[in-house]
Amino acid sequence: MLAAIVSQTTGCIISSDDDPFEDAFITADWSFRNIGTNTTTGCPAGFGTVALHNQEIDIDDRPIGLPIIDLFDCIDQRHESAPLDPVVYETWIEVTSGGGALLYAESLSQIIDVTLDDKTFNTEILNDGGYFQVAWNLRGRQTNAPLQCRDVANLDGVEIISTVTGGTQFAVTKFDCESGLDISDGLLQGSYTVSIDAFETGGGALGPPVNLANRIVDDRNDVTDLGTVNLLIDGL
Repeated sequence: MLAAIVSQTTGCIISSDDDPFEDAFITADWSFRNIGTNTTTGCPAGFGTVALHNQEIDIDDRPIGLPIIDLFDCIDQRHESAPLDPVVYETWIEVTSGGGALLYAESLSQIIDVTLDDKTFNTEILNDGGYFQVAWNLRGRQTNAPLQCRDVANLDGVEIISTVTGGTQFAVTKFDCESGLDISDGLLQGSYTVSIDAFETGGGALGPPVNLANRIVDDRNDVTDLGTVNLLIDGL
């Protein structure tokens, strides 16, 4: 078993008899999957270490100090962090070679609040697939004026439709418009035609989609950034 290595540790801190602060813990739970066959796999050969990163963040999701890093044996599939301050973290794992020189994959991150309770970070690494990331702005189609999500009646969300290039297979991921940036569901590595639009309650598009051809999804959980698109809203 690899010993846990941390860049900083904290003990039990008590500011006063009436205001105790106890250690918090984040338990990482990880797995690997081949999306093409929808099968679970073991750890990749030659990459036997999982590095759990817990980066403290402020109210605007900006990092505070350096991340706390724990190293675990990949084969464990689940492990508890070293003691943490009870604050809010951005959490992710990296799968590496034993010495950390080679990176196999990095998971998607999550915001985890352990101010009141310990939490579990569940994550899956796609061996043969990855994701699209996209950010969006809304604009009136007639006026070209910038819009807020709340300005658009019947707006239900934003969606990304990824169709295999030259084929008919497609996948749809729907987002909360207010997030302004999000990541698609996992996709098999390959080339895709991507369509992004704002949609209303009931599913109809509120304006013309933005279409992007020949966008590539890589393997090993990679994230392809599609940049920022302007979504035009009819009637505004």
